[in-house]
Amino acid sequence: MKPPITGKCQCGNIQYEISQPFLKQIVCHCSECQKLSATSFSISAIIPQDAFKLVKGELASYSRVADSGLNNNCYFCANCGNRIYHQNPDKPEIVRLKPGTLDDTSIINPTMHVWLQSKQDWVVIPEGVETHDTQPVL
Repeated sequence: MKPPITGKCQCGNIQYEISQPFLKQIVCHCSECQKLSATSFSISAIIPQDAFKLVKGELASYSRVADSGLNNNCYFCANCGNRIYHQNPDKPEIVRLKPGTLDDTSIINPTMHVWLQSKQDWVVIPEGVETHDTQPVL
């Protein structure tokens, strides 16, 4: 994975660049991520805030309290609704990018699965990845 890494929303109104490799790639199986993705989990690529640069468009936002009890600000395209990243306002130095928005999704390689207590029974976790029943401290 060689920066800059680029991505965009479905309609192309939002475009971004990432200047550093991911710190972690996490699959979340919580009930809210299942709703977000309309499937069994959601993936986040953890990056420092200063590594993210919006190069086109303006993000809309939505705030909610996550299953962990932490605040979660969600940033997305107001036109197509595609989520771009999430951020805990108490930890603004970290961005949880939604890597399905990357131009090259072949670099997605999750190393951690969280909220396994909510995991769908048919989902198989690969051997050797870090797992947590709920939300670990990141």
